[in-house]
Amino acid sequence: MNRSSRFALIAVTLLAMALVLLAGLSGAPDRNWDKWGRHEKQYEELTDALLSGQLALKETPAAFLAETDNPYDPVERSVAAAEADSYALIDTAYYNGKYYTYFGVTPALLLYLPFRIVTGRMLPTWAAVIFLGVLTVPACFFFVFSLRKRYYAESSGAVGILLGILLVGAVGLPYLTAFCTTYSMPAVMGLFLSLTGLGIFLRAERPDGTLRRPCLLAGSVLLALTIGCRPVFAASYLLLFPIFLGAIRRGAFFRREKASLTNTVIVLVPALLLGSGFLTYNYLRFGNPLEFGFRYLFTTSDLLHSHLSVGASVESARLLLLQTPDLSTHFPFMVIFDYFGQYASELYVEPLFGGLLPLHPFLAAGLLLLIPTMLFSCVVKEKEETPAAGSPEQKKKAAPWGLALLSLIVAGVILATDASIAGVSQRYESDFALFVFLPATVSFLTLYEVLSDRRLCRILLIVFLLLLTCAEVFLTFASICCDGRYFAMRDWNPSAYNFLRNVIFGFLP
Repeated sequence: MNRSSRFALIAVTLLAMALVLLAGLSGAPDRNWDKWGRHEKQYEELTDALLSGQLALKETPAAFLAETDNPYDPVERSVAAAEADSYALIDTAYYNGKYYTYFGVTPALLLYLPFRIVTGRMLPTWAAVIFLGVLTVPACFFFVFSLRKRYYAESSGAVGILLGILLVGAVGLPYLTAFCTTYSMPAVMGLFLSLTGLGIFLRAERPDGTLRRPCLLAGSVLLALTIGCRPVFAASYLLLFPIFLGAIRRGAFFRREKASLTNTVIVLVPALLLGSGFLTYNYLRFGNPLEFGFRYLFTTSDLLHSHLSVGASVESARLLLLQTPDLSTHFPFMVIFDYFGQYASELYVEPLFGGLLPLHPFLAAGLLLLIPTMLFSCVVKEKEETPAAGSPEQKKKAAPWGLALLSLIVAGVILATDASIAGVSQRYESDFALFVFLPATVSFLTLYEVLSDRRLCRILLIVFLLLLTCAEVFLTFASICCDGRYFAMRDWNPSAYNFLRNVIFGFLP
């Protein structure tokens, strides 16, 4: 990148960080956190419990829960609580007469505990989410430019900057930061760790094929830590196979030679050690290393004994992926979608703006272009001189398609898993958004590359990306200001809401 491109990248990154910060501050300081629900302070309470040498939360559950036939049934639990004039902590896991948090422990280990030990004070969750949200913005640009440097070094810096902006919106970072509660924390930290880890892995292989071992170690540690956030982010490890496919074929991994064994150990040992630690944490709490506490959750349905039907799971996946936003001509230009379909009695649908693809048109456009771009690039390659087998040129042209297709498969598996066990929530789209973003990005970067001798077509492609970026910014802005969402700006910060409305309509006829 030349100096002007670097300056533009830094300026755009700082601007995006400022906007995410403003999204987080849109309501957080005005909330009365001291009187807010206990379930919103689970990380603070988990930290307090860990410092006291226990894994369960320190609060003792009310006696009526042990006397209730099925405390996981929300109706039965509510009736029993009313009769006992007591309460149960919502969104906590209840097991063997103790409360546990089902939210991953990594944020407590990396943020809350160090902050408490150093300062003697408890880190407020809203502040931690906003801090991490802002920090994840440069991680988004780092990931995009790592991908660009690895496979598309000759592509325009402007394309990389636009893709970085699109990634910030696609993974739902502004919304997660604005919704700065316990629910956002594991998702935001999982995104930060996975984006940074994958970006480091993409930079681990030198042009001559040798590997940077510090990058292998750092990337592996970061990805392993995602298991203690939201475990679905650990699926990022699967992308290492296409990323290092050339190195694997050359024997840099999974061979008996000393160098190969060293590389393999560096990548696998952090995953095994940290993964075993998280599984042991689960076993000590629930007697099952694969139980993260979700089934024992006190929530709006009985997750321990009930399961969604196939039809409801398919409908849940459709809502998360394809539901169109309900747009309006009046500020804030978007209305929360209300679900009244045939599975309304079975599905729990939280306030929803729309599905991942309609809410982020870049992703839809990239997926539609994926197959045509693959075919087009193959035709162009046949007309060019074929690089030698195993050469760096061949690796750079062949590897992205494997990465894109495997990423798309991972996205489908995560979507199906979320849809079948977790219901519908706007924040769940962040679980698989990165894995949809990858193939969409490969489509556009490959198309830009094969249009190398068609300057006008490249300019039109950049203009198209710019339009998609404008659409992304508009839809993200509308969702942040949208009425009816959790902690809507008009409810929590009416002065900011009215200011934006007056400014916008001051420019409209």
